[in-house]
Amino acid sequence: MPPSEFTRFPELPAELRIQIWQAALAAPSVWAAAPTPNAGSLTGRARGHAFTMDFVGPAPYQAGLACKEAWDLMKRAYDRPIRGPAGEPHLTRLSWVDVNHTVVHVGDSDSPALPALGPDSWFRVKHVCVTWRLSHYYLISATCLRLSEMCPLLRTLIIQTRENDDEEAPPLTAERAACYASILEYTGPPLEYDGMDMAMFRTMLQYDLPKTRITVHVLGPGGLPSISS
Repeated sequence: MPPSEFTRFPELPAELRIQIWQAALAAPSVWAAAPTPNAGSLTGRARGHAFTMDFVGPAPYQAGLACKEAWDLMKRAYDRPIRGPAGEPHLTRLSWVDVNHTVVHVGDSDSPALPALGPDSWFRVKHVCVTWRLSHYYLISATCLRLSEMCPLLRTLIIQTRENDDEEAPPLTAERAACYASILEYTGPPLEYDGMDMAMFRTMLQYDLPKTRITVHVLGPGGLPSISS
């Protein structure tokens, strides 16, 4: 039943309404960096800041805009909004993001989008997804080291691999975003790509991600894995 047809929601007991709002506000989601128009023609600092952040797929904060009751619950659960890409004022905005249930997708491991969020924002982030070209280990190594320094609360790192430099990064479709979001509710062993030596790779990552509480999932290029909780 569409929400617009359920007109008796306010008549539900307060406890039930709160449970419904809390579930909607805590839905797993993906908040992703995307280049602004003509970003490719920019250079230097301007190019590094020519990104916006937006949700791909569900945007749970929208439930918090429904009424004052939902708004108050969102402010309590989300603490405070996150400031978007640091840069010119017209490229900077505040976004309501539940850092406990949101994957921050930055794109390529060498993307200028990585420094686009300010230190205060990265300090709160807990789940990150990056795309990595398998031929460039130094890029993922440097990115992991940087994330471990910027994100003291980092708990989940999703590495989406691609085979070579010429291969385009897989587009962040709603389906792919839903896969990344579902990983947050996945309770099995870390996901691995069987096309590489995962034991050696994880050993090398220990130097860049010294915090053992970080779970690293490595997804192979091509199709999406089937994930069950």
